Amino acid sequence: MGTRSVFALAAATALSLGACKGDKRDEPTWKAPPAAEDPWAQDAPASGGGGGGGGGGGLAGLGDPMTMLKNIVENLRKPGPYDAPDASANYAADQPHLAVMTLAGTFGELESYSWTGGDDVMPLLAWSERLTGLATDPTLTGLLLRVDGIGASLPDLAELRAAFTAWKAAGKKLYCHTEGAANAGYLLLTACDRIALAPTGDVLLAGPVAMPVHLKGLLDRLGITADFLHVGAYKGAAEPLTRERPSKEMEEVLGAILDQHYATMVAMVAEGRPALDEVAVKARIDEGLFPAARALEAGLVDEVTTFEAFRDGLGQPWTRISVEAKADDTQSMVKLAQFFGAVPASRPTADHVALVYALGDVVDGDGDGVLGARQQIASRTLVPTLPGPAAADGVKAVCCASTPAAAARWRPS
Repeated sequence: MGTRSVFALAAATALSLGACKGDKRDEPTWKAPPAAEDPWAQDAPASGGGGGGGGGGGLAGLGDPMTMLKNIVENLRKPGPYDAPDASANYAADQPHLAVMTLAGTFGELESYSWTGGDDVMPLLAWSERLTGLATDPTLTGLLLRVDGIGASLPDLAELRAAFTAWKAAGKKLYCHTEGAANAGYLLLTACDRIALAPTGDVLLAGPVAMPVHLKGLLDRLGITADFLHVGAYKGAAEPLTRERPSKEMEEVLGAILDQHYATMVAMVAEGRPALDEVAVKARIDEGLFPAARALEAGLVDEVTTFEAFRDGLGQPWTRISVEAKADDTQSMVKLAQFFGAVPASRPTADHVALVYALGDVVDGDGDGVLGARQQIASRTLVPTLPGPAAADGVKAVCCASTPAAAARWRPS
């Protein structure tokens, strides 16, 4: 629920309660049980004035409308009586404890935006910086991740695992629980110190696959002939429209990509699960699907249990945190205004290296996307961007790296 919606709901609730105050016609006919018998009973705060006389229809102790509004807004941000708690009973912010975080969704190199929120991408650089910041907290002993539905490319997974490695190198523990993991999600889990799987969950560890789709047969039926200028034996971008099956050269390229992907996958699992060598990992990939009991037997997980039992079994106080660091309303508004161009972005004045994002396929024109080509290298979007860093006095170089996380670690010699 957005901030504006929260305040609108709170205001409406406060006004409706205020309208009912003192109206005997709406007074309930039943009587509340004595406070000693009511587990939810609390001493009502003294009225802030203006409540005068007449008992107020049972609402005299709620105070003035502004106090009510403040309490409503604050309580909307807290878990309700039937929601999961935000922290364990023995949690104290200044004492050693675990942080519990839910990690789900798709990771990418650059944040994307969707009006529906269905295809948002979590940026790798922001995630790495979040872990780096948390690692400096002396009271934080480790991180418990509740992993669900991770999507990431193989290079992105390498970046995520590098962030986990840096976290553990700082002396912090990393525990992970999942209700089911497949391929990318499991590769990420193997970077954890301990993996737990829900009793009804499973692990799918399948090898990489490529499935070229060729449309020439369909075009032939429609009487359409695709006409492309083909230069070079290994330039096969047009083959789906000009051939009924991949050429020998394209099969060679696809085979090389899949072989490299497979070797990387095997190496990641073997590194993260020391009890499994590469031969054992290949046998697990050949088997493919592992229900919970079989996953434990095969050494792919360390424990089969529910999340709550796994968390409590770690024997440490804990508190829940979000993937993104909390920002106040002012920071959020400034960030949104900068994105839409209403407020200029803050820039360093000292000498620095500029980072220019160029992601995706190279295309002509403006590219796709309501808010611009954020996942494409579009000529009319990127070309006007480059003169800015070139003309800035403080920019001494432009950083080009395979991923933003790598760019963040890059330093000019």
